[in-house]
Amino acid sequence: MKRLFRLAIPTTLIVLTLAAPAMGGGVTVVSFTEVPSDFDAGTPYRLEYSILGHGVEPREVGQSTLRFHGPGGETMTFPGESTATGQWTAEVILPTAGEWQWEVLGGSDVLQSLGAMTVLPAQDAVPAGLLDSLRVGLPIATLLALLLLVTEIRSRSREERQPAPVADVA
Repeated sequence: MKRLFRLAIPTTLIVLTLAAPAMGGGVTVVSFTEVPSDFDAGTPYRLEYSILGHGVEPREVGQSTLRFHGPGGETMTFPGESTATGQWTAEVILPTAGEWQWEVLGGSDVLQSLGAMTVLPAQDAVPAGLLDSLRVGLPIATLLALLLLVTEIRSRSREERQPAPVADVA
């Protein structure tokens, strides 16, 4: 039994010593250039971020994606576009207001969970029907105003061209 302890203790220490450096290589830090303080539903946001090994060296992860889990259980993903090694840009549009959980993926692995984000209701969105009405109605209203202006100018010209009636002097 003593012999087993003499062999087991040094072997355990060696294994633990060799395991620590092997575990140290997986530290990935994701940092964003700028994250808006308020997100509005339906508004596009361009997010720039970097993926760094140990917070220092740019890390190549293949494909990066931003994944959002919405208040209604929906999941949305937005692919990142690599702008340089370890540098990414993603266009994000969250359709509904509420609390969204988000994370950064490298390939299929979650590199960093970013917690919760509150998305606000859309800011005074113009109804689509109103925009369609303006696209058609505004040119027609402009044309009618132009016709009215031309008619008014022509009628004033005629009045000025007609001689004034001569008063009968008796």
